[in-house]
Amino acid sequence: MSKSGSTKEPEQLRKLFIGGLSFKTTDESLRNYFEQYGKIEVIEIMTDRGSGKKRGFAFVTFDDHDSVDKIVIQKYHTVNDPYGGGQYFAQPRNQGGYGGSSSNSS
Repeated sequence: MSKSGSTKEPEQLRKLFIGGLSFKTTDESLRNYFEQYGKIEVIEIMTDRGSGKKRGFAFVTFDDHDSVDKIVIQKYHTVNDPYGGGQYFAQPRNQGGYGGSSSNSS
């Protein structure tokens, strides 16, 4: 359904779970780091629906699964963001028991 007429890979193959985030981590700091691996479609830093506080993890969706493959070869990534973020844990969204939805439930 893309403009070129080619079929996109399923989102679950292009979506990455990023854990261990500082509450100061921003979309911009994640984008600045992960862009080196490929084109990013969406960054979702998860927040608590009630309080609005960041929950310490995010999902990054790339335009193809090759970017995800490059990232998971090195499981831990240190993002040099100006807000004091540290070492992040990256894994494909479809692996591990982290839930399945970007909607927050209390």
